Amino acid sequence: MVVSLGITFAATLFAFVTTTPIIGYFAGSSVFLTYLGWFSGLALVMCIILGLTFLILRLFTNYRLKSKFRNGLIGSGLISLVLLVFCGLCHLPNYAEHAEIREESVYTIDSGKVVVEQSYVDSDDFSFNYIMGDNFRINSKKLYSQDVSVYIYQSEGDKVLIEKELSSHGRSTTEARNLAENAIIEAAVIDNRIIIPEEFEIRKGDKFRGQDVRFNIYIPQDKEVEIDKSMNRWTIRKNEFRQRKDKKKKKMKVQDTQIEKKALPINEGVGEGEGEG
Repeated sequence: MVVSLGITFAATLFAFVTTTPIIGYFAGSSVFLTYLGWFSGLALVMCIILGLTFLILRLFTNYRLKSKFRNGLIGSGLISLVLLVFCGLCHLPNYAEHAEIREESVYTIDSGKVVVEQSYVDSDDFSFNYIMGDNFRINSKKLYSQDVSVYIYQSEGDKVLIEKELSSHGRSTTEARNLAENAIIEAAVIDNRIIIPEEFEIRKGDKFRGQDVRFNIYIPQDKEVEIDKSMNRWTIRKNEFRQRKDKKKKKMKVQDTQIEKKALPINEGVGEGEGEG
């Protein structure tokens, strides 16, 4: 039992030390509480794993855990849970306010067909790369997030308009707006191709506060639209590449950009990665 607890504690410390560089992107005003919450979460996971291990042993063998060790394991798990909840509550003010900024770019595309495709970000430091679910990649220099969505509309104008909306949370509206600007991503237009990056990046030293990016692409109604197959993996995983039919929002956009916008029909048979209709 002592050996098991020692291994659990050592594994928790190892996970804590090796994942420490991640904390900088999520840390709040109190670095101590951030580290405490991170360690508590790891300790709680280790206690749960150890508890399940002994439970399985009890079900299939004659092994019985001594009461003092069992109580110690339960107590450690409860303390870790309480500390984790406390640190989480202390972190909530960092998400108290929300702000959004918008940037617009206008392009002239002479071709009768517009192709929308995706580019992929290659990490420049594969020796230090953490994967955090489907949404995050973190290395020693940057955080990459896949919280990027694309919406396509039809307009009666003769130019292509690309609207980039950056949003973030923060302790105040001003802080949230500044943090939104830390999300680095740019769409590119090459000939008749509109290229949207798969991820946006946040550089080391800046904070992550739920930033996300939305591209609204308005294409003249007389042009054919093709969704390139490079969008497939992103589309299937995120399931956010779709046509939007929110009439109320559409009216708001008319006021913002002074052009009429309608849901754009996408060509069928372009590829499996087409959005939801």
